[in-house]
Amino acid sequence: MSDKNSRPPNHPVSAKHLAYVTESSSANLPAGQQYGTFTAPGFISCNPAEPTNYEVILSANTSAAFALESGYIYSLTGKLMVLGSESPPIFTYFPETMVRVCKLEHFIGDTTNNIHRCHRNCNNS
Repeated sequence: MSDKNSRPPNHPVSAKHLAYVTESSSANLPAGQQYGTFTAPGFISCNPAEPTNYEVILSANTSAAFALESGYIYSLTGKLMVLGSESPPIFTYFPETMVRVCKLEHFIGDTTNNIHRCHRNCNNS
């Protein structure tokens, strides 16, 4: 007899993070369309005690005006969903709360989470 509840359910968690975007947002839109689901790979940090940056997929159902640009740090508010160990978590941000902070090379702040120190050579891409 197998336990069908052996795997815990995934629930989104509300979150606000500084995020470093490694590639600009993209969306599969029909010609002439400006709205859709935009996604971009990036990194966030979640643990002030042991600063580690986690690879995530940043996503929003929005217009092209709110697409994320690579090389920038953004302040994003949204929902974080961890799907499984094989794929990166998805951070669905609320586009109306998006703030572009600065380019990565101009970020001189000393944050608790050390978002500018990526663990997968994200500065070399």
